[in-house]
Amino acid sequence: MEVTAARGRGLRALVVAGISASVLMGSTGCGAVFGDEVQVVGDDAAVDSAFQRVLDSRQPVRLGDAMAAADLPFDSWDRMYRFASSKDGDELNAALGTSVRWEGLPGGSDSSVQVFMSAGSVVHAFIDSVPSFGVRRDHYATPDSMVTPVQRERGDPTGPGTEVYWGLDIDVAG
Repeated sequence: MEVTAARGRGLRALVVAGISASVLMGSTGCGAVFGDEVQVVGDDAAVDSAFQRVLDSRQPVRLGDAMAAADLPFDSWDRMYRFASSKDGDELNAALGTSVRWEGLPGGSDSSVQVFMSAGSVVHAFIDSVPSFGVRRDHYATPDSMVTPVQRERGDPTGPGTEVYWGLDIDVAG
């Protein structure tokens, strides 16, 4: 009888721990996925920080290793997509081969929508605002794709000439 009671307490503790972890995940800015609904959240500071560390290091790194630093473990996703924020849920479903309801899409802004997938299911989605780092729009990368800091030039918005800045290139897998 005591063994059964102990098992019951252990099971309750696991359920409470699971619920607590779910609440914490929801409060850290992770895009929530509930069955057939994907809640796209605002800019993901952890992903931004992970990309900024690569940019600051000036050293190439595998995308999976960079995202592990953002608490997206290597084995939790197999593709990372980037889409223009003007795409609606039907367009995302067509591109991803999914049939989910998308909540929180930003509409026509200058941001992007980053989507992480695993085995054909959405596991994380967020609005990526400027400055934005990601794979080329409407393409995807895998954990094995390389993220490479690159020096670029653009017209100087304050006058004639150009300014030099650093950006990231992410190898496209598809």
